[in-house]
Amino acid sequence: MMDEYDHASFYDKMLFPFLYPIRRQILKIVKQKNYKSILDVCCGTGNQLKILKKQGIYGEGIDLSKNMLSVALKGKSAVKCKLEDAANTSYDDKSFDLVMTTFALHEKDPHIAKTIFQEMIRLTKDAGDIIIVDFNILPTVPKIVAKSIDLIESQAGEMHYANFCKYKDLGGLDYIISENTFSKIAKETIFWGGVSIVILTLP
Repeated sequence: MMDEYDHASFYDKMLFPFLYPIRRQILKIVKQKNYKSILDVCCGTGNQLKILKKQGIYGEGIDLSKNMLSVALKGKSAVKCKLEDAANTSYDDKSFDLVMTTFALHEKDPHIAKTIFQEMIRLTKDAGDIIIVDFNILPTVPKIVAKSIDLIESQAGEMHYANFCKYKDLGGLDYIISENTFSKIAKETIFWGGVSIVILTLP
């Protein structure tokens, strides 16, 4: 399989201004919740896990990109990540207090995105949390924000953009998490409503 992330070595630097505030917000949530076991699904370069590690919070990650994982496994801040299919992992049921993913679902075929989400539910302990960060282009989002996100996504590759368009047309995160029951759903929006951070607590 061809690895589409041949830009992995400069991925973090390229997206730092956009991603860093989100990474810090996730760190804040994780510190407040004091999770003991954490899995980052579609972890990419492991940047979120590295930020957590610097605060003494340890987790692990999975990704299908060897290029991305090669960055995650390098340097003093290297984190525990391995090559796995997020839709069909090797972990046992209810293995983690927190399972999270950041900007991964919108680029997948909607059926695969839903399958990944169901796998995340399977891996989360009872009363544990799922955190999803992704675009959520609702009608209330300012047009200039929606158009800017659309322009960025259109440069990410033909298949990536096609999946983003399907994701957006189906309702974004609301479509992904529908048909499931949670004891609590907390949501905050950033970047003028174009991005949502959703915390889902299992019964």
